[in-house]
Amino acid sequence: LVALGVTAYLVGSDLAQREVEQLRETNRQLTERIADQTQRGNRLQTLADTARRNEQTSRQRYNEDVPTGTTKVLAAKIQEHLARGADPDRIELFLDAALRPPLCDNNPTTKRFFVRTPLSTGANDSVSFANNTLTVSARGEPTIDGAGNPEAWFDAAKPVTLEVVAIGGEPNERGGPLPLHHSVIWGGAEYRFSVVNGERRGFVLATVDRCAITPQ
Repeated sequence: LVALGVTAYLVGSDLAQREVEQLRETNRQLTERIADQTQRGNRLQTLADTARRNEQTSRQRYNEDVPTGTTKVLAAKIQEHLARGADPDRIELFLDAALRPPLCDNNPTTKRFFVRTPLSTGANDSVSFANNTLTVSARGEPTIDGAGNPEAWFDAAKPVTLEVVAIGGEPNERGGPLPLHHSVIWGGAEYRFSVVNGERRGFVLATVDRCAITPQ
């Protein structure tokens, strides 16, 4: 009985020792896996932080390099003129001239004309300036009467489109609510237009002043 007891004790101790060793080995493997996963997580976090910084840098460069708003409109206009054969030095010259005070005649001319609508007849719907070399007209949306019917008069509360056409040139347009301001270059000078609602229904008043272009 003593021998059997001793044998059972030794066998039990051996099994317990083996189980302890297996648990230690399992714990070691789990610890290594945790360390490896932690390392991989740190690497991924580092990569994510680097990518985020690169994205922020790229976004900042994009915002600095890509024009927006008025700058975008002007850049597109410059690109259009260059594509049509404009001299880059001449464009730069006139851009610099925009910083200098204008030399205007200060002798404005005002004329009245009818704003066209889909229902207007076309009478008195344009005027001429600059020795009849610039023709000015406008179009707008018709007013609505109490019964919901459109009228021939334009609605002064809604945007209108001003059109200036030089002899042999393409129409130059500017849209928006009244009062409306617009400038065109013609005959070596700048003509500044100001259009306001007229006292007579359906009419507007166009005032123009001539300003010299001073590139130097």
